[in-house]
Amino acid sequence: MEITRIVVIGLVLAASALFYRRVTGEPSPSRSSSRRAEALGFLPQSAQNTLLTAADAELERAGAEAARGRWEKAARLMARTREQRDWARRSYYADVLGTHRAAQPDGWLDAWEAAAGPDDPDAALVRARATVSLAWHLRGGAWAKDTSEQQFAGFHDTLRSAPRLNARAAELNPDDPSPYVAEIWAALGLGHSHERMRRTWAEVTARDPYHYGAHRAALQYWCAKWRGSEELAVGGARGGGGPPPPRPPPRPRARVLRGESWPWPSPVRRRPRRRPAACSARCR
Repeated sequence: MEITRIVVIGLVLAASALFYRRVTGEPSPSRSSSRRAEALGFLPQSAQNTLLTAADAELERAGAEAARGRWEKAARLMARTREQRDWARRSYYADVLGTHRAAQPDGWLDAWEAAAGPDDPDAALVRARATVSLAWHLRGGAWAKDTSEQQFAGFHDTLRSAPRLNARAAELNPDDPSPYVAEIWAALGLGHSHERMRRTWAEVTARDPYHYGAHRAALQYWCAKWRGSEELAVGGARGGGGPPPPRPPPRPRARVLRGESWPWPSPVRRRPRRRPAACSARCR
């Protein structure tokens, strides 16, 4: 009886609030936020895609088809990036298509590989990237102190196969820097040495020294919270941890560095780390 009374009171309060908003014309918080976004020139929330960094109708269609088990659009899209040598777009497409779901057994990626054979460079790249994605998915996004031993075991067991898959993708398409970009994410998780990381970086810059995805991944590796330090991260923002490229790097790397160096809770020390002064300077 008491539960029924509580439910009735809740329904009455909800109906009253809805009636008040309709009478006074007061918008709901989400509607208000959407109107403010539109007033500033942004798309309404209903038209926003929070899964992609930019609108790409072909990629969205390929992803939707892949989710239904049909791999053909994804294969054509990846083949075109290879033929056009559009390495930045190729890496981005491999990232978007190579999710942890793609790595699941008997999925659309398995079907693509079965149809294309073992020597398809596009399927090999997506497989390599999907394996890295699966490893990080198994680990989860929590701090190390909040991650279970089972999560760490799944993470490392899966990630150990990534270097072999990345090497195979690189062998099948030698001019493509994308497998080496994926290798940076594996290096971050497996704890590759600085020397090994610099060798990977040399492979990237020999093919595309201004590859944004590569610079972003390298910056993660060199940050203090992963495998480097504040000094190495600042150096990485200028040259990726190796010799600087012949012209200034893209400005967004300085913004990524600033976000990565913001005070963050350490698994060991409770005191937040200091943000380096170099992060507050504008990238020139």
